[in-house]
Amino acid sequence: MDKTLIDEKYRFTDDIGDEVALCKEKGIEIGLCSDPPLPPLKKIAKDLALTGPIVAEFGAFVYYPADDACISLHPEKTHFFLGIRRRFLGYLIDGLPETTIFVGNNTDFVAKDLCLDSFGDYVVLVNGQRKESLAFHCKSPNSEKNGLVSNQNLLSYSTALAIRAIKTELESDGFGFDIDDFWIDKNDEYGITIVHSSVTKKKNGVLNIIDRSGAEISMVGDSMYDVIGDGRVTQYWVNNALERQKKTREVFVKEGEYVSPYSYTKGVKDILRKIASESR
Repeated sequence: MDKTLIDEKYRFTDDIGDEVALCKEKGIEIGLCSDPPLPPLKKIAKDLALTGPIVAEFGAFVYYPADDACISLHPEKTHFFLGIRRRFLGYLIDGLPETTIFVGNNTDFVAKDLCLDSFGDYVVLVNGQRKESLAFHCKSPNSEKNGLVSNQNLLSYSTALAIRAIKTELESDGFGFDIDDFWIDKNDEYGITIVHSSVTKKKNGVLNIIDRSGAEISMVGDSMYDVIGDGRVTQYWVNNALERQKKTREVFVKEGEYVSPYSYTKGVKDILRKIASESR
C-alpha cells in the first residue's frame, strides 16, 4: 500500500476501477499486502472491489475473504502485542501528561489531515486496530494550527517508551523473548514508529497464499520488503521504487523485472493493465 497504491500522505493518486474490472474479466483476483491492520485494508478492498486475500500487519496474518478466515502465521511470537500496547499507553500517560493521545485508526487520521482545537502542543496517535504489532504517529500542530506535522523529538521519546514497554511486558510474563526478537522501524519522514516481531515478513504471507491455493502470484511493490524471492512469484515495481533503491543503495529491482514508468497509484494502474494483457 504505502508508496505503491497510495502516496506518502496515504492518498490515492489515480483510479484503478477499470483495471480491476479488466483483471476480473481475465479471472485474476487482486488482494492487498501491506503493513496496516486488517480493518482498514478490508475497507479499502471493498471500496476498490478487490476479492483476493489480504496480507495484513506486514505478514503477521492472512485473511481469506472467500472463507472469512484469518490465519495468524506466528502466534507464539506475536500474541503479546496487546499487552505491550497497554503498557505503552500507560507509560505515555505517565511520561507525557500534557500530550493528546488518540487510539484508533491513526493512518486515516493522518490522511484526513485532522487538527482539532482541543489538541495541545504534542499529539501521539496510537493504532488501536493492530493485534500483532504496534504503531504510533508523533505529531504537533503546524504554525497555522490547521494540520499536524511530524515531531521527531516526541517520536524518539515515545519510541524509547515503547522499547521499555516491550522489555517490561516480556520480563513480567516470562515469554522467553528479548528486545532482539523485534524489529523497530522509526521513520522520521512519516513521524511514525512501527514494531513487529522479527519473524514477521510480507514474504511469509504471500507464500501462505501459494501453499494454500497453489495460485500464481504477481507482486507489485516499491521496496525491498516487497521482494518475495520465490520462482512462483513475478515481481512488478512502481517507478518510485527506483528512487528508493537509489536512496537506500539496496538493489532489489532485478534486471528483466517490469518497472512502470509511473509512480504510486498510476503505476499500479499501468501494471494491472500489463498483467491483464499478458494473461491467457
